[in-house]
Amino acid sequence: MADNKAAAPHKLDLTGLGRDTMLIKVPNYVAESWNEAAQNKATGTPLARIRLDASIADQDSGAAAMDPTERQEGNLRNNNHLQASTAGRSHVMALTGTVPEHMPHTFRLRQQARGNDTLVALQEGSSQTRLAATVRERFDTAVLSELGNGAAGSSAIDPRYSALTRARNEAATKKRTMQVIDNPQAARQMASMPTNPKLARTKPGEKQEWEHRARLDKDKLEARLFRLFEKQARWKFAELQKHTDQPTAWLKEVLLGVALSNKRGPYIGTWELKREYRMGQQPT
Repeated sequence: MADNKAAAPHKLDLTGLGRDTMLIKVPNYVAESWNEAAQNKATGTPLARIRLDASIADQDSGAAAMDPTERQEGNLRNNNHLQASTAGRSHVMALTGTVPEHMPHTFRLRQQARGNDTLVALQEGSSQTRLAATVRERFDTAVLSELGNGAAGSSAIDPRYSALTRARNEAATKKRTMQVIDNPQAARQMASMPTNPKLARTKPGEKQEWEHRARLDKDKLEARLFRLFEKQARWKFAELQKHTDQPTAWLKEVLLGVALSNKRGPYIGTWELKREYRMGQQPT
């Protein structure tokens, strides 16, 4: 009964239905820094500065989430404390001191294609869930370097950040070592391990898969087959090969001369001697 009460639907606060916002995918260290600022309730602290290309924004009905009045004011209609201006040749985001100095601070914003689904930003409270805004634009981020005149240059990563990334990749890579074993006893132990099937020692009398079967003379093979059919009227091919130890093609060639393969009926898949080779009564 308590579970039903907990799962009971409740009203959704739609006061933010008319508010637009943008969704930006940022690196983990940026998200951690922003979450820390939110937990410390740093209200009004600028987290980043977004520079939007006016021509791109106009072509796409206002990149980010800005209407004409708010473009003049230079503010975004969201609660992320992001300051925007329309100067520049591309969408660029610059962090404002909320992350360590040796980490990248400047990013190019790459706009994602709009889907048919409507995305919304929800804010959960202690008593009610509130619709904070409607997501109008979505962006991915790519690291940028900033030239001296303020223009965005080609992608360049800070050397310390590059070294940190390289160290993470090396730590995540599985290391393999090679060792030469001179001790015969150790070599025999490794050969018997199940992880080395090609080197494993075989039991006495056991044939290796790569060893070829020696062909018997045709007369000798036929005599052996006749002896087998005297013991049993019908045989499967695998059983005949096991008893004769002959190559598949050679055994089948000789077998076709003295026996028939049952293609249908209750004995399908077995071989039996031809009528002219049978001795006495019909096989049962």
